Amino acid sequence: MDRIKAEMEFQEKCFEPLFHSWIQEVAEQYGTQFEVNKKQFLIYTQSFLKSLNSLQKQIDCEPHILTFSVLWTALLEGVPSLLIEAHEGEPFMVNPILSEKIPAPWLFYHWKQFLESLDSRCGELGLSKYIRYPELRAKAIQAARDILFSDCMLMKAYMRTLEHTTEWIELKKGSFFCLTAGEYMERQYPLVGERTEIDLVYLESGSDARFAKFEKKQFKGQDFDGLVLSDTIFEQCTFQNVSFKNCALCDARLIDCTFEHCRFSNLSLMGAEIYATRLTDTVFEHVWTQFGQSRNRWDFISCGCTSFTNCLLEQVLLLNCEIQQVEFEDCQFIEIQSLNSDLCAQLRKRLVKEG
Repeated sequence: MDRIKAEMEFQEKCFEPLFHSWIQEVAEQYGTQFEVNKKQFLIYTQSFLKSLNSLQKQIDCEPHILTFSVLWTALLEGVPSLLIEAHEGEPFMVNPILSEKIPAPWLFYHWKQFLESLDSRCGELGLSKYIRYPELRAKAIQAARDILFSDCMLMKAYMRTLEHTTEWIELKKGSFFCLTAGEYMERQYPLVGERTEIDLVYLESGSDARFAKFEKKQFKGQDFDGLVLSDTIFEQCTFQNVSFKNCALCDARLIDCTFEHCRFSNLSLMGAEIYATRLTDTVFEHVWTQFGQSRNRWDFISCGCTSFTNCLLEQVLLLNCEIQQVEFEDCQFIEIQSLNSDLCAQLRKRLVKEG
């Protein structure tokens, strides 16, 4: 057997089946241990924020970014860990104002066993002389990199409650403050954040309003075109004759809002959470929920499924939408219409009932 054939057999009979089995095991662990892992993660994160608060009493500093970086060397040693660093400027360019390494046993669950199973299967297939252990280890690390995006999604879900903690509220932050996750000295994904108040009405097309919060605002007759509204919060806001076109609304939260005669077009609602909100005479045209605004699965870290809870949807028209991944809970539907749209089971059932 030559090297090429050995590589093909390794991929087909060893790596692919074991990788898929490992992925399934990781997903099951994330589900069953979600609350336990979340509690442990938040204990360390809040402790770090508390240390930052104490540091600010000693020196004048305002962090702009907190990075949560996976340490591959720690994974190789069998102790999955994250490095938290607080930066006042560009991450990794200068020394952080504070850093701490924290254990993260939930990261890449059973990765060491996955590596051992690769080694064992290689031996059984007689491939060990072609695929040496250092190469197996490199392939296993790459497999972990391939699911890092999912781990970042998990961390974002853990972090969503941080904004209500005393440690977060008391921290002096830069005008734009966010927590990111990724590889050390490599790409970091923004997860949660906060920014000083901005006026949505005066933003130009293409402006970034991510992590902004709007409370008790009224918007009438505006055209919001091409705005980045991902991870924004709208609470007790009223929208009348407002158009949202080409806007990124991924993981946005709409709480106790009212939409009258509004239009959402050419945009993603992936991960958006809509609570106690009324939508009347509103059109959704070419709206999707499975991907981010660029329709690239990897362009945005989303922490959940698009959901409507305790909402009223009255005279809503769905045109050319792809909203199969949406959950409705305790919602009322009045005169819902759909044309050329792929809908979730709940909406399909509702439309059949209305005839």
